[in-house]
Amino acid sequence: MSTTPNPAGPAVNPLMSYRTQQVMSASPERLVLMVYDHVLASCKARDVKKASSGLATLIDALDFDTGDIAVGLFRLYRYVMEKVKKQEFDEAASIIRPLRDAWYQAACGCSGPGEPGDSRG
Repeated sequence: MSTTPNPAGPAVNPLMSYRTQQVMSASPERLVLMVYDHVLASCKARDVKKASSGLATLIDALDFDTGDIAVGLFRLYRYVMEKVKKQEFDEAASIIRPLRDAWYQAACGCSGPGEPGDSRG
């Protein structure tokens, strides 16, 4: 029995398409904010794999040519990664949340921290 290929191509998930477009059109500042939100959501869900993946993304994005700030963030992200691996999600989130809020304020020029998940920046 043969199958006829769908001329429209594979089915497209509208939510996935929207999210892909959101990521592809985001500024670098917004992308970092989205990763912080991902890490926080993963900690809330108590998902070691996703939280670790988000932290690895933050580590990979560091520019060590900028000096001491990148080194300090690297150490902090690595510490948070250890907390996640020990399933100490509340402590991990309590470290990431102020970083996320500061990043939000810097990226959007806002005076408040913004709502978690508000990656509009």
